[in-house]
Amino acid sequence: MTQPQTNSPSPRGRHQDEALTVRILDAALEAIADHGPEGARLAEIARMAGTSQQALHRRWPDKAGLMLAALEHGLAGLSDLRAGRAGFQRTTAGELAAFLSQACQRLCGTVLGRALARLPRNAQGCPMAQLVAGLEDDWRLALRQMLIATPFEAALAARIELVTGFLRLQTGAPQPPQQRLIEDTAALVLGLIAPAQPQSPGSAEAALPGL
Repeated sequence: MTQPQTNSPSPRGRHQDEALTVRILDAALEAIADHGPEGARLAEIARMAGTSQQALHRRWPDKAGLMLAALEHGLAGLSDLRAGRAGFQRTTAGELAAFLSQACQRLCGTVLGRALARLPRNAQGCPMAQLVAGLEDDWRLALRQMLIATPFEAALAARIELVTGFLRLQTGAPQPPQQRLIEDTAALVLGLIAPAQPQSPGSAEAALPGL
């Protein structure tokens, strides 16, 4: 994580200094969510944190460093997101739905989710884009650990990319999707939703040619 610069204050001063640092990081993350990393203003961040711009500059040499530190600070809230394995109490579909539900609770209707939605993607050499790529790689690893050595191991990469794409689309949404949608998504990715009474070619209700 991008660490702020410090001057080794006393224990009491260190506690106050750390509390101010957290307020600054929270304010910076909210500024990114509202305006994007380019539109965020140091003066506004300092005002929201109840401090001065000098306090920001003492901790981070430039705005880019603060933006990166704020995002890392926000992403730390996802560090305990884990994908479980099917067991006695829950199926693989249930585990996948639980993983999606937990992720969406933290990515939808939250400051972190809105901030992530404003970040550049696939920008070569951009540290913030690399953070997003790293987050998605963490999702892929967790999903791989969930699905490996199960009946759903076939087409594993495709299933993982479908789930990653779903989370990418949900990031920054005003609110989490309904639980039914999450459960249907998990079942669909795992191939557990069968076609509903497919029509025979000679049926009057069969699809028209080309449709």
